[in-house]
Amino acid sequence: MGYIGLAFIVLMLSTSFASYLVTNGNIQNPVYGLAHPIERLKNSGMINVHNTYNSSLAPRGISFLGIGKKGPCYVKTDQVKGVVKVYRLSAISKFKSNTTENAVSFELNAVLTYWNDNRQYALWIQDVSQYNMGGSIEFWDNIWNMSAPKAGVRGVVGNGLICYNEGVSFYFDSASGYPGGFVGVKEPFSVSLMMNVSNSSKGCPVIYFWYNDGHGWINYDQVTVRNAPRSSNISITINGNEYTPDGLYYDLELVMGGVDDGACANVSNSEVELSICYFNGHNFQEPINTYNFGVDTAETVSNVKVSCRYNVTTGQLSALLSQGNSSSLTQLWNGDNVSLIRIVTDHDVGCVVGYNPSYPISAGLKLNYLNNEAILVLHPMRYGFLSVVNGKVVGEASTSLSPGSNYTVFAPQLSTSPTVDYLYLVPGNLYHENLTLNGFGNVTVSCSNPEDFPISGLTGTYYVNQSILLNFSVSPPSSYSFGEYMIYLTLTLLPGINSTSELRIYLVPKVVNVTFLDKFIGISSSNLSILLIFPNGSNTTIIPGEHLILPTGSKYFFLNYTSGDQRWVTLNSAGVIENSSVILATYYQQFYLNFSFSVTGGKGYLTPNVTFCYFSRNATLPVGLHWVNARSYYNYSRILYAPNEQERWVAYSSRGIVMRPNQRVDVLYYNEYYLSVNSLFPIKGYVNSTLEQITSGWYLEGTKVIISNYSIYISQDEREILGYINTGLSFSIVKPIEINGNWITQFYLNVSSPIPVFGEVNGTNESVTSGWYNANTSFVIENVTIYKENGTRYVITEISPRSFTLNSPFNLTVEVIRQEYLTVLSTIPVKAFVNGSCEIITSNWFPYNSNVILRNYTYYVNNDTRKVITNASWENITLTSPSVLKVYTVTQFLVTINGRGTWLNEGSTLILNASIPIYDKGEFEGTFTLAPGSKVIVEEPINENLAISLKLQLVISIATGIVLLVVIVFLWYRKK
Repeated sequence: MGYIGLAFIVLMLSTSFASYLVTNGNIQNPVYGLAHPIERLKNSGMINVHNTYNSSLAPRGISFLGIGKKGPCYVKTDQVKGVVKVYRLSAISKFKSNTTENAVSFELNAVLTYWNDNRQYALWIQDVSQYNMGGSIEFWDNIWNMSAPKAGVRGVVGNGLICYNEGVSFYFDSASGYPGGFVGVKEPFSVSLMMNVSNSSKGCPVIYFWYNDGHGWINYDQVTVRNAPRSSNISITINGNEYTPDGLYYDLELVMGGVDDGACANVSNSEVELSICYFNGHNFQEPINTYNFGVDTAETVSNVKVSCRYNVTTGQLSALLSQGNSSSLTQLWNGDNVSLIRIVTDHDVGCVVGYNPSYPISAGLKLNYLNNEAILVLHPMRYGFLSVVNGKVVGEASTSLSPGSNYTVFAPQLSTSPTVDYLYLVPGNLYHENLTLNGFGNVTVSCSNPEDFPISGLTGTYYVNQSILLNFSVSPPSSYSFGEYMIYLTLTLLPGINSTSELRIYLVPKVVNVTFLDKFIGISSSNLSILLIFPNGSNTTIIPGEHLILPTGSKYFFLNYTSGDQRWVTLNSAGVIENSSVILATYYQQFYLNFSFSVTGGKGYLTPNVTFCYFSRNATLPVGLHWVNARSYYNYSRILYAPNEQERWVAYSSRGIVMRPNQRVDVLYYNEYYLSVNSLFPIKGYVNSTLEQITSGWYLEGTKVIISNYSIYISQDEREILGYINTGLSFSIVKPIEINGNWITQFYLNVSSPIPVFGEVNGTNESVTSGWYNANTSFVIENVTIYKENGTRYVITEISPRSFTLNSPFNLTVEVIRQEYLTVLSTIPVKAFVNGSCEIITSNWFPYNSNVILRNYTYYVNNDTRKVITNASWENITLTSPSVLKVYTVTQFLVTINGRGTWLNEGSTLILNASIPIYDKGEFEGTFTLAPGSKVIVEEPINENLAISLKLQLVISIATGIVLLVVIVFLWYRKK
């Protein structure tokens, strides 16, 4: 709760200011809460009632925490109520700010739940009354959001506004301008608080807040949760199995605490009585288990002890709050020390009055109920209960309640039921009679006998549990005159609660008691009568059911009655009255019916019989007009046969019930023919589009049959197939038909082969696959190599067996090897290691997955010509598919120069160089004759040798020059 005075000021501000506060989502003061929630808890499954408070400093009063007699319980209601009775009270509320106020609050707290958009929401709703010690009372309401921790309230519209506390929004409204409220009170006084929930036209939850401070019930606020249209399961919920989503309780409580904002009220003097109840579908009921403290509000009290009190005149339970050492937080009462009683009445709507028989009934409780019953939780003691409708007592009951008991009592109406309406007595005789006394409890019977008529055995007090039979005796003296005498019986349940019954007695001459009764087989008739002829010749007519005193020798005749095609007839219709007796006539209601029939197709049938009930026996007659007991069964001949016994007519609905006169009874017979099936195995097919087994039997004329060519499996490897049927696979039944089926035995041939298998099947070449073949089929399997287009083939290595005749399930096994084609493109023989073995390979088939490693070698065409491998498309391969090997080579020739040989590639350029002294001359001789320095294109083997010869002319010339030079030098020296 917030600073209450300021909260009221806020509500009384101008419209514009209030709008400003709501629009901005904040209020100047930090707190405008009223009944302030405690700090949220964590969900932990089944509730612990002491999770929030475990010491005496707590909100005190009365609470229903969803705990039943045997553990947690779950209650849903749409209306709760609390009553506060203040006999005397003095208290001061102290706030956290250390300020005080001479006031306390009484909070009626509950939880509204509803489902919207597949999610459950929980709102804490509070109807609060503040009692100011100066002698005035005020009322207001709060709504908090329990759907999630720290969740705020939004989308609600009522007379109040949205406020904030520590950033969390809540709804607040104060009752003003209504009768009561903000008025003075004087102790003792009583106020009541009430909340109920429903839904708007759009399916939004609606909450109604009420108070009653002696001026009648006032609905001072109606709040609609507009942000939850199309909600479902709108109710006030009490649940002891779990916590709310924000960690609080689904409970109902009425507690006293500080004024607001978590204030604590210190009590110095107190006698306050609190009680709560909820609507159970019949009436307002107190919980069967309660505690003496609250669990989900932060306002507390101190110096208060709480005890259980009950009203001695009504047995109603309440919590008594008095000053003193605080009592522990515990149960007020539970199912073991109170009683639950269910009072069942004969009236849908009324009022139950419950009272202590030791006190006036006017002091008892008065409780309206619906739906024929009321359920009460009361203190164990003796009770009387009255059911009152429109101010009239219509039922009563009495019982003693014991602790922990669970009772169901009925409230029948206090009355008597005589065995007969009139007693016909002959003076001077003693008669023993009885009557039924109806009621509940101790009933006192007294007689009022103006004629001092001698009657005994009725007066006294009897305990009645719904009804008992009272035996009494009557002995009219012979001096009494013939005629009618009236005895009045007064039945008293409690002082002021009584009923009067009448007992009529007729004194007659010597006669016998006769009761004429009738019973009916069928519906009764009000037109029946009995003719009585008395011994003096006079007669009269009476109706059955009368109790008469008649002179002996009277004759009676039960008369029959006929009306058109309907009559009531009895077989025991007449007799003579000799003794007192009950004469019973059994009447049979009968209808006059025309039983007819018709057929579809064919001719030669016989007329059917019909069996029907005539009086108490079955009669079987040809169809036609007959009297039949009403509402009895009839049964036609179901089958009409033709002379050839292969054709008949059947009535599928040959039974029925006689329900009314002029009832049309016509049975239709359908033409059928016999279908005979001769087959070693069952035949299946579609009979008028329905798949079923076709067996010998009767079928409707025109039935269309389509036989299925299906197989009968003797085992998984042997079967029978329908090979021939004389009628064909499709026909209509328009006459008797015989079906003959011929079956062919087949065996399963299992072909195990990775490739298609071919052979001669009964002399015809065809593919041989796994499948079903007729018995005695002959097979000769061919050895065929299967080639794939991409260069893969499969070569059969074994066929087992090669030929056979199929006389049983059989396995044919074909083993193959897979080969891949290797294309070798090379100008020289190719050597390779094939699966480790060196060999010359050519284009050929090789086994699948063969490993081929190319060997690099030089191929000599002759001694002076060779070919050398220069490259290949691959060097190492595992053949998992067709492949191409290209080997590239170069031709080399042996070139020998001056006896030294060298291999040179074909097309190479050879330069014949030589170092020759100047005085010599050289020339290469061999394959070609070439001068030194010549270029030769190598296109064949070459053998060249350098030939050296002296240049004689040059030598002579040089020698001549040298001589001349020597002469010149010599001459030069001599000249010097």
